[in-house]
Amino acid sequence: YKGRDLVRIHQMIDIYDYHMDAFVSIVKSVLEDADQDPETVDSCTILMETCRSQIVRPANHDVRRAQAIANTKPLYERLGGEIAIAKLADLFYNEAMEDSRTKSFFEKNKAKVATVKKKITQLIGTVTGGSKQYDMADLKPSHYSMNITDFHFDSVIGLIRQAGDTLHMNSSDIEELLAVSRGEILQKMRPEITTGCTVRREMALQNLARSDEGEGGLYERLYEADGITRLMDSLFHLISKDNRIKDFFPPDSIQLIKEAKLVFFIELFGGPPEYEGRDLTEIHEPLEITDYHFDAFMSNMSRALLSQGHPDSLVDEVVITLDSVRNAVLDRQSELVIEPRDGLNLLERIGGDSNLEAVVEGMYQYFVNDSRIKFHFEKNKSKERSITTKLYQFLSGAFGGLVQYEQENLKPAHYKMNISDYHFDAVLECFVKSAQELEEIDEDVIPDALRILNSVRSEIITGSRVRMDAAERKNNEDGVDELFKKLGKVDGVVNFVDHLYECVDRDKRIHMFFEGAKVQAIKKAQTQYFIGLFGGPTEYKGRTLEEIHEVTAMTDYHLDCFFLNIQKGLGFDNETVDQFIVVLERLRPQILHHHYKRMG
Repeated sequence: YKGRDLVRIHQMIDIYDYHMDAFVSIVKSVLEDADQDPETVDSCTILMETCRSQIVRPANHDVRRAQAIANTKPLYERLGGEIAIAKLADLFYNEAMEDSRTKSFFEKNKAKVATVKKKITQLIGTVTGGSKQYDMADLKPSHYSMNITDFHFDSVIGLIRQAGDTLHMNSSDIEELLAVSRGEILQKMRPEITTGCTVRREMALQNLARSDEGEGGLYERLYEADGITRLMDSLFHLISKDNRIKDFFPPDSIQLIKEAKLVFFIELFGGPPEYEGRDLTEIHEPLEITDYHFDAFMSNMSRALLSQGHPDSLVDEVVITLDSVRNAVLDRQSELVIEPRDGLNLLERIGGDSNLEAVVEGMYQYFVNDSRIKFHFEKNKSKERSITTKLYQFLSGAFGGLVQYEQENLKPAHYKMNISDYHFDAVLECFVKSAQELEEIDEDVIPDALRILNSVRSEIITGSRVRMDAAERKNNEDGVDELFKKLGKVDGVVNFVDHLYECVDRDKRIHMFFEGAKVQAIKKAQTQYFIGLFGGPTEYKGRTLEEIHEVTAMTDYHLDCFFLNIQKGLGFDNETVDQFIVVLERLRPQILHHHYKRMG
């Protein structure tokens, strides 16, 4: 025998004792059919058994957990079915109508309220195992134009949890529906609901940045003082008829308020700095303005801008600019405020710097052992120390200690990484696991910490969301066949796969999946598959991706490594590479279908 050793052959195949037993049984049958005596059959069986440890993957099965899962009813039934979910949706909606953070999104006429409540009931029923009454393909487009941020999404999650508590629903079932740290059912919808706002806000920020560099500022594009004066006329006409906020603008003083706001807005939008009035907090403090009132004002501003003929992109820029003064108007430091408990901030409640350092060290160990995020954290020792130091510095400041890492650095540091909500949720899970290892911390410390960590989610994942959204829109506009042409059609795909396999052969993390007698057959099949995938003539006639990868021991980590090699093999600019990655990422659920199923 001149082949590879058994461990190397089988390390990328999910062979368990069940499969080995079946194989040994077949060999015994073959030997018996060949008229071998029982002693010889037993001897051969014993010899094969000596190889079991080199072939079979350690099971690590939790039998009790497996039995519990098998005997557990679907979440839909555990929540109480359609009637109970309808009650949950109804109570949640009523609470959302009263909460200043979310009221502007849920305040509708009676007919619309009934429709939205029904859709929420159908959505929860669909994702928890009930009948498929909600088309999940509608989720993203129906929310894309709304200004729903991660802050609003987290507020909604909190209100649903509160409604579940009020209805005395089982807390573990509600957590299965909502849990922030476990990436559970509703959490998986976050990108579908918030991506539109994330992308549009980021595009607006980039446009504003280019304006600051001399490409036509916001002030000029609003037609300077005359244009902003016309805008104020339209805005205050709308405000005077808006029952939500018109009381803040009484008729006997509305003209004075308008004149003051005109001067302020001219300066805010980049015009001459002539505003000499009181600061915003001092002006608005007695008025007790909430997010609801501010959102109503912003809604009127958007309508006024559109009535003046300004494009949607400019409306987004104005909204972003106005949103920068929200906290000053509402007299708060940030949207999220974690009040001290018994005079202690969150860092002190965790147990101080030493405990936080232990949590960070534990987190990193979980990072590098979690296949979902290992790709992003598998570094050399020096880089690991650098990351853990920055993570500790950020958490220390975020939890109420000395600010050693500026939050404004988070977005640029992560912008070009393909970090999605899936990865962010995995990081939160690792934080929870590590924090739970601390002794004697209050039960509300971890939930409060998660709220703070979730508040910076958009800073971490915005780059990936924006780039992938732009790539997807580009593919939809140009057609995927444009990628086939960019590669150089059939010959180009062949050359690309040749280069890809050269990269893979040098990658010790995954090259074991691409060696052996069948490697050329695999390469040929992948070439045919890529030709069709990227818009060329479909010649692939092989098995489905789920069937091919059913017994491979491939995880997110291996697939991330493979996709990185694809990026190297493509050799295009970053924007074009993103167009290919968007197409490839759609295959992840198919390739890792059985892995995800095994992982639960």
